[in-house]
Amino acid sequence: RVFLIQAGKKRWIPSAALFTTLGYGWSKVKPAPADLKNYLDGAVLSYPDNTLLQAAGNEAVYLVSNGKLSRFVSAAIFLNLKYSWSKIKKIPAAELAYYPIRDYVKYKEGTLVRPNDENNVYLISGGKPQIVDAATFKKKKYKWANVLVIAAQDFKVLYRNGVLPDAPS
Repeated sequence: RVFLIQAGKKRWIPSAALFTTLGYGWSKVKPAPADLKNYLDGAVLSYPDNTLLQAAGNEAVYLVSNGKLSRFVSAAIFLNLKYSWSKIKKIPAAELAYYPIRDYVKYKEGTLVRPNDENNVYLISGGKPQIVDAATFKKKKYKWANVLVIAAQDFKVLYRNGVLPDAPS
């Protein structure tokens, strides 16, 4: 095991991939001090914010934020938010399990969305969908070209407390 001693605490680096991602060099690793067990345990080191992670052999993709994971509900939101498949780091499922899962990746503030099973347009405001009536749509000079038509399933999971059918237990 490799630890980073920081502010009097030992912080475990759970993988070689994370070690190199964080910019550490193997030539700088020193043998553990004899008193390593006397150091308090600090938080396990995590990938930097905005890192995309996927457990090897699993379809779910996660975004790291403050040491926690948020799951993408679909490829559509992943692409709408301008992420790239080539940027995903595949890591062992056991390593992914060190991260707490908090919520789903949602559309950004100010995004206009319309579930494909209804005619209502919603503005994402305060992390929640606010219905936009026709008068407001016109008054604010919104454009139909800027409304993202999204899967009804995605909308329900993200904003109506729905659950993905394949959500991990």
